[in-house]
Amino acid sequence: MTKSKLLGIFGVAALGLTLVYTLFAQMESEQRPTAPASVALVDIVFILSQNAVIDQKLSELNDSYKELIQEAEQEREQIKTLNDELPNYALGSAKYREIQQQMLSMASNINAKQILLVKEATEARMKVVRDAYELTRRHTERVARYLGMTIVLNYDRTPLPETIPGLLTSPQQYEQYMMSYSQFIASKAVVWANSSAVDITSLVLNEIQKADPSTVPKKKEESGMLISPSFSDELPEAEAASGEMTSDHKSETERKTVTLQPKIYPTEIKRIRNTRNLRNTRK
Repeated sequence: MTKSKLLGIFGVAALGLTLVYTLFAQMESEQRPTAPASVALVDIVFILSQNAVIDQKLSELNDSYKELIQEAEQEREQIKTLNDELPNYALGSAKYREIQQQMLSMASNINAKQILLVKEATEARMKVVRDAYELTRRHTERVARYLGMTIVLNYDRTPLPETIPGLLTSPQQYEQYMMSYSQFIASKAVVWANSSAVDITSLVLNEIQKADPSTVPKKKEESGMLISPSFSDELPEAEAASGEMTSDHKSETERKTVTLQPKIYPTEIKRIRNTRNLRNTRK
């Protein structure tokens, strides 16, 4: 085999290896994320527990529900009145059977009405909680986008109790408490996190209270602690909190045109930003 043929074979082989390497490099670049995900944590249950609007609306619904139940109880009194009349008629007589049939019909209607009332009341309560959750989610999105976070996880900051609160009155109650205690541990999705760097709960709560002061519990208003320092002025307009400025409604170009003027940020923002910058410099 001549030297020119050998060079030609090696040239083709080299070209093939180059193409294969380029193909693998392209596939790897397509599969690899362009930037590492930045994770934040928020305690949804705590935020909802601080929303005074939930308590107010649920209390109004409960008052309305009680009135409807009282009306149903008045109808039950009518059944008792008919029942008191039964001894006045001969057992098995036509009038006796007529009153019994009337009582059964009324009882059936009352039970059906109560089931519908409970269903409607439950759905109304669900809407109150769902609306509060959606409000929290929208403000969480605003805060997370502003801080450059890509994922926000819901977590429970409640510490594990070391003792049983109070004295339970039966061995079965201790078993139930232990079962609940184990379920509480199993349900904690976040085992450990540097909360000072990724916990945005207080920031989200401040934004909700800033947008709607009626959500602030009364005890905070009375103590002069209405709203903590906020950075609402630094965020895009509250359109995002109303669901109008999400990734589904605004393009990436439109989001990039938002100018955030530097101001004095709360301690939480400084801490989160400093931690993220330190983490990025180590990579």
